[in-house]
Amino acid sequence: MTPPVRTPPVRALPVMTPPVRTLLLLLPLPTAVLLAVPAAALDNGLALTPPRGFRTWNQFGIEVNQSMMSDIVRAMAQRRPPPSGGGAPLSLVDLGYTHAGVDDGWQLCGSGAAGGFHNASGYPNIDPAKVRALLSCARRLRSEGRCPHNAWRVSQFPDPRSMTQLATSLGISAGWYANNCHCADHSATCKAERGAECTRGDVDAVVELGFRSLKVDGCGA
Repeated sequence: MTPPVRTPPVRALPVMTPPVRTLLLLLPLPTAVLLAVPAAALDNGLALTPPRGFRTWNQFGIEVNQSMMSDIVRAMAQRRPPPSGGGAPLSLVDLGYTHAGVDDGWQLCGSGAAGGFHNASGYPNIDPAKVRALLSCARRLRSEGRCPHNAWRVSQFPDPRSMTQLATSLGISAGWYANNCHCADHSATCKAERGAECTRGDVDAVVELGFRSLKVDGCGA
């Protein structure tokens, strides 16, 4: 007696509306197949929509500091009357803009054990003071012809933890940036064979300093 032939169960695909079917017919076969398969996602309540908010790079480049970031999150949370004059005051946070991220420029370049900005354990070194031109120094140059070195130095990120706590208290997720362009860490500490140490150090810093998100891109790779 011949055994019955077993066929795999057929799973019904979602019903496609006419516009979707037309689009799939116009696309190359591999692309059409990928679009026809239902997508799966981690159901943890996060990233239900693209993150909306502010990051420093396009506006300020590497010229960032803690005072600036604190002012930014306060401005995002400040409620203002609508331009039309009617209705309750609203903030950017009320409208869903709840992310504020520090991009490049926070790291202490060249301070690491191997010339990068991670220490020997892979922990990132944050720049506590950054050289920048100040108006007071420009006035000293004009009046005295000189500018003391310390007059050009201002506090950059003296206490990142308090900065992220302020953002959280205002309903904003403070974000950070890992693989930096300004002084990408290609030191021996972070090379391929030891790269896990720098990755672990970056993650430890994110958690310890209270950041809620981390930007990673191809710059500085």
